[in-house]
Amino acid sequence: VGINGGRTGIAQVAEGQAQVTVQLQPGGVINGHLVSGPVDQFRVDLTLAQGSPLGGGGPSAAQSLQFSGDRFSLHDVPGTKVHVTVTTQDGRSAAQDVSLSPGGEADIEVPLEPLSTVTGRTVDSVTQTPISGATVFLDQPRGTVAPASSGPEGSFTLQAPSGEHTLHAFAQGYPGVSQNFTAEAGAPVALGNVPMVRQKAPPGTIGVALRGSPPIISFVVPQGPADLAGLHVGDQIVAVDGVPVATLDDANIRISGRPGVQVTLTLLRSGSTMTVPVTRAGP
Repeated sequence: VGINGGRTGIAQVAEGQAQVTVQLQPGGVINGHLVSGPVDQFRVDLTLAQGSPLGGGGPSAAQSLQFSGDRFSLHDVPGTKVHVTVTTQDGRSAAQDVSLSPGGEADIEVPLEPLSTVTGRTVDSVTQTPISGATVFLDQPRGTVAPASSGPEGSFTLQAPSGEHTLHAFAQGYPGVSQNFTAEAGAPVALGNVPMVRQKAPPGTIGVALRGSPPIISFVVPQGPADLAGLHVGDQIVAVDGVPVATLDDANIRISGRPGVQVTLTLLRSGSTMTVPVTRAGP
């Protein structure tokens, strides 16, 4: 077997024969059409098909090219039975075998499966009130489906290819949640309410995240001790219980302690200094 790109040939070798000449035949062309309509981007992979007389063929027989729209052309294709796989950016795929003669041309129609429409609603796990502005996406970090944002009523809509998926949702004040589901080609998936548990300040903390030196508040847990005491993102912690702090580690150690005990923070906000008592979260 001899392969040079799409040029291929087969020659018989007799027992004891030291040399052989392989006459290479010209490659062919495959023209494809996505019958489901144009897409922003799709990849076409070509390999030798099972049952091809060229066998494994080696890496020179394979192609992988990117296209957009609804048509593609593969040139210099080996004149044999080949396997063509189309994968779209949104995760759909289709594959078929094509028998091509040396120097020949084949036209194929590729029927991609329709996407499934996935709907749901992000809600607070306790109050069942809708959570708007939640970021919702599938199968990250390698997901192919664009993320969505929940609307005023917490509702969201995503498009998913058929198969097993994991829905992920994140919202301010709520840790991320995940939910598994199965999509069938073209069939709607109604997830209903997706409950999210409101983030709470851990016992013995005031419910803030700090950054930098001198330490500055970068996040405040909604309805946590710091939030209820009026602390804001951007406040600089100058002292804890009257003892000056200069480093991030020092501040984190001093603001944490026995649950339910009050701690007094000296803050710098917009050039003004203020003292604010905060009671650490209880057990």
